[in-house]
Amino acid sequence: MIVMDGAAIYDVNENAYIASTSINAASCRWLMKRLEGMGVSYFIYTIHRDRNCIFHHGAMTELEQLVYQRLKRSPYRYYLDHDHFTMSDVVYLKVVASADDAVRIQRELEPMLEKMKLRSSIRPQAGIEGCCGLYFYAIHADMQHAREHLLCLLQQENPDLEMGGIIEDRPYTNERDAIQLLRKLRCECEPDILTAWLQKRRQKTGHA
Repeated sequence: MIVMDGAAIYDVNENAYIASTSINAASCRWLMKRLEGMGVSYFIYTIHRDRNCIFHHGAMTELEQLVYQRLKRSPYRYYLDHDHFTMSDVVYLKVVASADDAVRIQRELEPMLEKMKLRSSIRPQAGIEGCCGLYFYAIHADMQHAREHLLCLLQQENPDLEMGGIIEDRPYTNERDAIQLLRKLRCECEPDILTAWLQKRRQKTGHA
């Protein structure tokens, strides 16, 4: 799956990120300093050892708390209580704000974004009325770049593969995420659950 608005590619079968585009460390430091100077708190999304580890900087606002409560349910996100992270692992930063505030912050930073090799995007936060996420990525971390990279990977694995229409655009949904997790749990845990049930039954009936 192409995830993070094209900033990463995730293999759901291997539970691993096979590619990601991090923000340049100098650009990341600049952006963090500018946001702090504006009094804006933010989430820091990193990929470390095939895990999406998320940190928060600043005092958590009410809107940020709502987003956190909604998104922490995903088994693919790991929210950590501190902000000690490796700068090279940062894939994007996210500001949670009202629509008006998100536009205001974006406009204030926009004149310098291209120079700092960054791009920004504003998207509504599902299920939370009037709440938006202002995302900052590396300038070339987008869907088109990710598609091209994925096609190269597929062609390397199978040069004879017909590439026409092989990549299908399907937006991420919580339902698909949950279904895949349940399938994995069923495959991995059902034998253990069955064994434990049989052992209890034998003990109850006195059969060996």
